[in-house]
This record gives sequence, structure tokens and C-alpha cells, in this order.
Amino acid sequence: MFSVSAMAAQAKQPNGGYLPVSLFRTLEYDDGNTTPSISAEYAGAVGTVVDYMTRFAMTGDKQAAFSISLAGAAKVAHGADAIRLLDKVTGLNEQSLCAAFELVKYDVALRQGAAAFVPTEAKAPPKEVLLATAIMIQRTIAFFHAYEMPDLNGFTMDGGYSRLVSSGDGDYVTETTLLDMKCTSGNLNSRWALQLLMYYIMGYQSYNSSYFRKLKRIGFFNPMKNTLYYYDIKEIPNEILYKVSRDVIGYKMDYSTYSYELTQKEIQKAYNHWYSVEVNNSDAVRDLHYAPYCAALKRLGAGSHQPPKLC
Repeated sequence: MFSVSAMAAQAKQPNGGYLPVSLFRTLEYDDGNTTPSISAEYAGAVGTVVDYMTRFAMTGDKQAAFSISLAGAAKVAHGADAIRLLDKVTGLNEQSLCAAFELVKYDVALRQGAAAFVPTEAKAPPKEVLLATAIMIQRTIAFFHAYEMPDLNGFTMDGGYSRLVSSGDGDYVTETTLLDMKCTSGNLNSRWALQLLMYYIMGYQSYNSSYFRKLKRIGFFNPMKNTLYYYDIKEIPNEILYKVSRDVIGYKMDYSTYSYELTQKEIQKAYNHWYSVEVNNSDAVRDLHYAPYCAALKRLGAGSHQPPKLC
């Protein structure tokens, strides 16, 4: 019914958030480059282009890297135009990056529906935006080589969605870490932290659970700041994992705490079994508890040190 990002944006969180951003540790990298500033007009597209171009660079698969853009283009009958743009995506040169910026405009058609796509005249981003984008792509590739290469480049939580949160896709999973990319000059916020926690919980319940059940940390990589922000999973209280599973995602839990007669020991046992949720059908889509469903409806109303050269 709602996407992960939509639910994270409007979920009522405790003071400081379910996962306080102040508790994230940081690891800073230095490539000797200064990132040019990016105007608000291009801020959203830059993050998407950096993400998709990084996936393309690491896998060599353009169609998979830009799959959301291609699917969105097909929904608005621009499939052929999208393929022509994709053919121009070859690397960090100006023509390639401009084509990538045009391609990601189609994402909205898939994520929000065909009616949300408004055709616009092709316009090349300013040189400083292209340069900043190229620097951040290089930084992200260098980061993964220094940290851990992804096991999953873009993932969905099929098998782990609920009837309340029925869509959403994450960025990267390495051997030990679930990572979300944020290209911003701003700071982390509680909404992003909750979204990341939802990815972890839903991934844990999904058909890709084998990747998620061995993870040791969750975090963000911000190529604009060239900084990793991370949180050790073992430090996340079971109570938080349980409450986000039930009250935000809407899973029906095997161990219920909706009773006034439970002892503290019984409640703690339920929290310790935060991963135990009922499976309601062959697709493993979880049934939702009526409380978060009603609350949601009420709230929503229904490696190089040199900057890359652009040629």
C-alpha cells in the first residue's frame, strides 16, 4: 500500500528517532578533490546518476544499472528514446553523463506512476554539476574497493513486504554491511535512519534473507562528503527491531505484546523474537496488524586523486 520511503517519512517516531543519528559512527576518506556545489535543481538527479553509474561501472551491465529508468520510460511509451540514451552511457565523459541525467528523469514514471512524468526539453547540466557527479562516482567506486565490494547492487524485499509497506528498493549489500547512498551536503536525519532500518528488517524476511542474516552493520555512504556513517547491528535494541517490525512495517508478530497480563519476562521474550512474524500466503507477504494500518491511513489521508576530465 505504501513504499518504504513514504512510510518512513510519515511514521511517528519516539524522541530522537527509533535509531538516533547521533549514534552513527563515521569514517572519512580523502581523495584530494573538492566537490563543486550543486544547485537544488539538480540535487536529486545527481544522487541517482551517481548510484546508477556506480552500479554500471562495477558490474558492466547498463541495462540492470538503469533498469528503473528503462521501466519508467516504457510506461510512458518512451522506451526507444531511453534505449538511445542508454547507448550513449559509456563512462565519465560529458556526453555519457548528460545521457544519464536524461535517462533518470524516467524514474518518476515507475516510482510514482505515469501521470507524474512530465516531458521536458533536454538540457545539459552545468559543467560544475557534471564534474561533481564524476568525482562522486569515482569516490563511490574507490570506497567499495577500499571497504567491501557489493554482493547486491540494488535490491528489493520480495517476500518481506507487508500489506502496509508493499514496495521499495535499496542500494547496496556487501558481505557485512547494508548501505544506502546519500549525496547531500546536509546531515543525516531520523527519517533516513528509519528507512535504513526498515530495509534491514524487510530484507531479513525476504527471499534474499541469506545476505541480510549475516550482516554486522548498516550505514550510509555520502560521496559528496566522502564519508561512511555506520551503526553496528548488535547495538540495536531488540525492542526497537520488534516495534519497527510491528508498528511501522505492519508485520503480524508470532509473539504479541498486546496484552496487559504479560510479565516483563514475557515481553522481553517477544522482543528477543523480533524476527518471528507470521506468513500468510505463498508469496510470504505478511499480514498487517490493524493498529499501524489505521494509524497510517489517518496520517496519510487515505581511486584517483585527480578530478576526472570531461571531454
